[in-house]
Amino acid sequence: MMKTATMAFIMIVFGFFGAAFAQDLTLLGSYDLVWPATEVAVEGNYAYLPDADSGLIVLDVSDPENPFLVGQGPPETRVEHISLFGNYIYGAREFYHFPPDSTHFKIIDVTDPASPVLVSTLTVTGQILDLQAEDEYVYSLNAYGNRLNVIDVSGPYNPVQAHSFHVTGLLGRLQIIGNTAYIITLTGHGLRIIDISNPLDPVEIGHSSTPGMSYDLFVHGDYAYIADISDLTIIDISNPASPLVLQDTFQVYTRGGITANGEYVIMGAELNPPGGDYLIAIDVENPADPRIASRYSMPETVHMGKPVVRNNCIYLPQYNDPNRLLIFDASITGIDESQNMPQFIGTLRSYPNPFNAKTVISFSIPEEMNVRVEVFNILGQKVAKLADGNKPAGEHSIIFNAENLDSGIYFYRLMTENYTQSNKMVLLK
Repeated sequence: MMKTATMAFIMIVFGFFGAAFAQDLTLLGSYDLVWPATEVAVEGNYAYLPDADSGLIVLDVSDPENPFLVGQGPPETRVEHISLFGNYIYGAREFYHFPPDSTHFKIIDVTDPASPVLVSTLTVTGQILDLQAEDEYVYSLNAYGNRLNVIDVSGPYNPVQAHSFHVTGLLGRLQIIGNTAYIITLTGHGLRIIDISNPLDPVEIGHSSTPGMSYDLFVHGDYAYIADISDLTIIDISNPASPLVLQDTFQVYTRGGITANGEYVIMGAELNPPGGDYLIAIDVENPADPRIASRYSMPETVHMGKPVVRNNCIYLPQYNDPNRLLIFDASITGIDESQNMPQFIGTLRSYPNPFNAKTVISFSIPEEMNVRVEVFNILGQKVAKLADGNKPAGEHSIIFNAENLDSGIYFYRLMTENYTQSNKMVLLK
């Protein structure tokens, strides 16, 4: 009876995997790395990868078939985990000199991608497992006491740990969406949903169990996609106080991180059958009935990091024999960058620049959305908030009056939920 049931399961899974592919994913290009990076951040033409041995790596990926090294930070920019927000990389590097282990939290200026510069360092107790920057705060998962740490980075030259919040369970990965933190725990305690509308007083508002050991998560729209050890778990989070598991029996053996974009989930997995390690694209248009749409067969057993979808490409760090960044064409899956990140139809700009007292900052957006425009001095201190609210589609202009500011270099930043762009301007009096 057991043998019959096992054979039936294998036949079902093999038929499912073998018939669902519209086309294999296409590898466009790759770049060999010395350090085994597990994460990558991509913005515009640049990919940023942590290097805990030599310093932050910056690649030009404007031609995905031929990525090349454009810059590498000095040794003080050595990090293992990274998050990109505006002109800064926020990173962490662990030290094991004494128990409990400590971590150096670092802020790295990448205004000039060819020359990353360390801005500041903050030593925190315990191991930072994951981190994400959001506006004036960086949220990090700390293994020491299972804490969600909140670091105030409003002054990049003087970061301050502002709060520490206990989270139930052994912490794994983190994602911030607006005023909510989603945290996956490795064993036993599933998904935790934290309200961070007041960063100095986080409150857990909901949680959901998951079937096994969880490696990674990605939240998109009303759903949380969780890579468990042998399943893709899909949870409806439209009501954060009462998340609902829609799917926890879609069997894939996790071999890396997970991301989502539009109607597709991208993850590293071992498929058995047909066997071997793959990067796969899963169609989740119907979250209760996911289907594998495309795959790429890795040439060897590998460790895959967290994939990122940008510019109609999938960027995948592969680590440990060999170490490299792989770039795939995402278009055949129907994945489109515009499904996840608004594409600006005009360039963020200011005129005149240089200026005396007043200048006009202009930008355009393709659809109605919440927009924030802020101005910072060269020390990273905010000196003006010019816009913060809903804007209709089209061209917008804002007058910046700097009569009360000193001459010097300033940066103006445009931010939406999924997009950040910054430019430099010079005030001459």
